[in-house]
Amino acid sequence: MSSSKIVYISTAFPRYTEDRINPWLFETIKRLKEKKYKIKVFTSSYKGIKQKEINGIEIYRFRYLPKNIEILTHDVAVPERWKMGIKYRLMIIPYILSGIINSLIFALRENFDIIHVHWPFPHIIFGLIMKIIKQKPLICSFHGGEIIFLENMPLLFRGIFKLLFNFSEFYTVNSSFTKEKLLKFIGKKKSNKIFVIPFGITLREPKEEIEKIKKEKIKILFAGRLIERKGVHFLLESFTKVNKIFPQTELVIAGDGPWREKLEILANLLGIKDKVIFKGYLKSEELEKEYREADIFVLPSIHDVKGDTETLGVVLIEAMEYGVPVVATNVGGIPDIVIDGYNGLLVSEKNSDALADAIIKLIEDNKLREKFVKNAKKYIKEKFGWDNIIKKLIKIYIDLTKMAKKK
Repeated sequence: MSSSKIVYISTAFPRYTEDRINPWLFETIKRLKEKKYKIKVFTSSYKGIKQKEINGIEIYRFRYLPKNIEILTHDVAVPERWKMGIKYRLMIIPYILSGIINSLIFALRENFDIIHVHWPFPHIIFGLIMKIIKQKPLICSFHGGEIIFLENMPLLFRGIFKLLFNFSEFYTVNSSFTKEKLLKFIGKKKSNKIFVIPFGITLREPKEEIEKIKKEKIKILFAGRLIERKGVHFLLESFTKVNKIFPQTELVIAGDGPWREKLEILANLLGIKDKVIFKGYLKSEELEKEYREADIFVLPSIHDVKGDTETLGVVLIEAMEYGVPVVATNVGGIPDIVIDGYNGLLVSEKNSDALADAIIKLIEDNKLREKFVKNAKKYIKEKFGWDNIIKKLIKIYIDLTKMAKKK
């Protein structure tokens, strides 16, 4: 059973060891290989790279455009590219056509026992081609964003993919929120075929102790893409109130994106320009430094104009790993991570006053901060530790293999 061969189909995959593209997927495969599973990744190329292996993981990258414009995937999520205009929307056509052709080639050349599709919209197409040719079982993993993206597509697209999704034997989702979204597509009768398996995390050593906040400087941290649904504009508004009461506070914004200029202008208009530090994109070690120096972490996510929101909130898990107490909004999959009053504080979305009050509460109450950090460490170890994640995945693979043998 442990020698099963699995093909992982994904939009993107790390191009080098320190690449921050889907690092959890890289870690998942690495740990499955340690359990003697044989994994090969089927994914897209990026600017013409022909890489066939990374750290012992075999990769099949398909080309879909000339290398100078082969940029639909990797650096920016496809739904975000879609919003950037017609040029990127047109790229999806050769992407899918090339993916179909290469799926056929891959299935005819390779041998495998299980097909595992990530981001099934649109990659279920590639998975089904392999399933039909090889007559092998299929599992689909939904990460939330693709379902929200599909919800905004024309009725015909929704109908086609609703039909295609039903050809999968099992499904995994990254949060309870994503599960509810998926059930609207495949029907509640398939609820027992859906398993909530979030991203795994490698537990780091937190700060040795939760010190009382230093009076001379209080560092509040946000990390993530600077896009509408992250709600950073509400964080800036809330920070004006926090900074009036605690003038020694500073807000560090780690990340980049299309909203950066708007946010910098807003910080200036609010009169907090000198207290807000826009760090831009940070490498892993640079971001780690910010986490270790932070006193409070805030994720103010919202539903944007198209209904998109946070499907999980991995940065909250990262903050908890580093022993940083968290404040977040009660949207999407965030409540799967933050249990209000137990390991952090949850507030309603788009409410700057509530956000400010929660931050102030944590600044003033050191015992509450200690409680949250202690409980968070225990919670993420139980729910997001790699041992549990891999155990759940292997159980599904074993069940799929048994099902295939009965046919």
